[in-house]
Amino acid sequence: MPAWPDGTKHFKPAYVHTREELKVLILQMNAGRKAVQDRLRGIPPPCKLHKKERQI
Repeated sequence: MPAWPDGTKHFKPAYVHTREELKVLILQMNAGRKAVQDRLRGIPPPCKLHKKERQI
């Protein structure tokens, strides 16, 4: 079970039928973990940045 940046461990059962679905699920979970890391570091998500800040 992977540990998240805040130290907690999240269990998520993966019920998929194909390897492609598993790959998509893994990408979604990694994006969620990255969002938690950014929130802990104080970086706002891209949707809350101004146009100039998104270009950087």
